[in-house]
This record gives sequence, structure tokens and C-alpha cells, in this order.
Amino acid sequence: MKRVLIVGSGKRVRAAALPVFLSASEEFEVTGVFSRTPKHITAGSREFEVEALEALDAARLADADLIYMVVAKDAVPAVLRRIVQHAVSHVDMLIETPVLRFRLLGHLRLLDSFRNTWVTEDCTTLPFFDTIGAFLDEHGSPPLERVTFDRAAYAYHGLAMGRALLGGGRVRAGRRVRTPGGARRTVSFGPQRELVVIEPRDYTRGHVTLEAACGAISDDPTSQAPHRLAPVTEGGACVGFQIGETRTELAPQERALMGTPLAEGGVMTWMDGMKRVGFRRLLQAVAEGRGAHPLDQAIEDTVVDYQLERFGRYIPTPLTNPYSPLARLGMRALTRLTGG
Repeated sequence: MKRVLIVGSGKRVRAAALPVFLSASEEFEVTGVFSRTPKHITAGSREFEVEALEALDAARLADADLIYMVVAKDAVPAVLRRIVQHAVSHVDMLIETPVLRFRLLGHLRLLDSFRNTWVTEDCTTLPFFDTIGAFLDEHGSPPLERVTFDRAAYAYHGLAMGRALLGGGRVRAGRRVRTPGGARRTVSFGPQRELVVIEPRDYTRGHVTLEAACGAISDDPTSQAPHRLAPVTEGGACVGFQIGETRTELAPQERALMGTPLAEGGVMTWMDGMKRVGFRRLLQAVAEGRGAHPLDQAIEDTVVDYQLERFGRYIPTPLTNPYSPLARLGMRALTRLTGG
């Protein structure tokens, strides 16, 4: 049983994190919730006392195995400094995306104090990914060649989703071009591994299309793709996903987290529930000793997203590639210059 301290008490904690931790109560015990302002919050049928950050002292940290942290983006460095003034080398950190704003990335070294640092990028463990993998395996198909999120992905989350579906790896190049009413991102993870994101995001109308040697897969009913990806529902509840005869099912605890769709439509209308399931799967990975989403990948997504938004292009160089020591020095310099 891992003892968990939660730092933050906003909507993400109440609507997603606490319900997921409660659903995984055999592996995790929430022993404290902390925020700037003491209060009481409710998750499901359970009430939690939120203590002031000042109460997160050495004694409370000494008894913890895991910290889950989700605070206002600009407050992350200050909250981290408050925590790491105590001994935390025995504690794992699970921090919310995007970890740090681009101009605050110079504070990354604060995370070195923890035993491990992982990121709650729940878009990398969405349950319909299992269906896609099973379908490709059944058809003896090599990995996906292109993933297109049409109004179905957002910023750094979209990069993480694309990487997960395309088999991992670092970003080789990226471009963002403005279009009427939005923009189009094209990101390469290597030869024949391309992500396309059409903005703006709107899960109520968004769709995903995946291209593979065995033919395209899409949840868009108007698509000409030969294979249809669809949610499987029973009594209005989502119980799994299918592509043709290939079907994967959600575990009972996962079904309870799916809730209701944002609208009638395809797979992406279930995004809120799918992310809760994705969060639970990240926690399962932590409980099993595999860890959650890697910090370095989350930082790369933040850097690439910033450069695509700001300059319309990303090319990894010693100055722009966040894995580069020179780029890390540049991040620290930028943070000092901007007073972050």
C-alpha cells in the first residue's frame, strides 16, 4: 500500500484524481490533501479535509511514499521549493502536465530531490489504444504510419498521444501552419511516423484517423476508412471499444470511471472518462514498479509545443532540443532573465 499526499485541491483533484485514487484503494491510501487555503472538498461520496501547505512538514513527508501535485502553473516552483526543503529522497513525485511553463523550465532541478519524478500524462494510456494495438496484431500489421487528430487533441497532450500511438521516440521535426479558423500541426517522430493535429480542439465534434499497412482506421462515420473504431456501450455506459470484430473491454473499476459522453458521437466524446481510466492505468504502473509517464518526454512535449505556437516550427538542435545540456543551460538563463 502506497501512502499518498496530494498537493492541490482544484477541479482536477476533485473530478479526476481523487475518484481515481479511491478506485485504486487496494494499492493507494490518500493520507493528506494540502492547498493554499484550508477547506473541505468532496469526491464521490467522501469528504476530505484540505490542510494548509504549511502543514506539509517533515513529519508528514517522512511517512509518505508518493506525492501527487497539481497546482497553478506559475506556483509550481514555489511549491516545489517549499517541499524540497525537507528530506524527500525516499518519496516519488507524480506531477501534473505540463510540469513547468516554458519560461520556468530553469527550475527543473528542483525535481532531482525526489526518488523518481513521473508525469500524469493520462492521454498516453487511453483505453482505445488497446483496441488499436489488438487490431494491428490480429492483422499482422506493422506499427501505425500516420495519426490524425481532427479537433481531437490539444497542445502538448496531442504530442504525447501521437507519440504513444506511433511507437515512441523523440520529435524529429514539427511545423504549425495557420488555417481559416484554426491551425494544422505536422510532427515527425521518424520515417513513416507522422502526427497531424487539426485545431481547434472540440471533443464533441473531433475524430481520430489512423493509417496503417492494413488500411485506415477512423471513428468518423463520414470517413472513407475501411475500418471503423467505435465505443461499445451497454445501457448508455461505455464498456469497451471495437474495430470490426476486434473488441477490447474495460475492467469493472474502469467502467465506473467512464461517466457519460460529452455528446453523441465517436470515441473522442468519451474523452473525460477515458482520461480518468488513463490516470488509473498510470497509477497501476506506479503500483507495479514501472512508473508513470517519463519526465523527459513531458518536457520535450512542452518545449515542442511552445516553439510550434511561438515560431511555427521545431527543429531539434543543441539549442532547442531539451535533451541537450546546452539547451538546459539556456532554460536556466531564460528563467533568470524573466524573473521566473
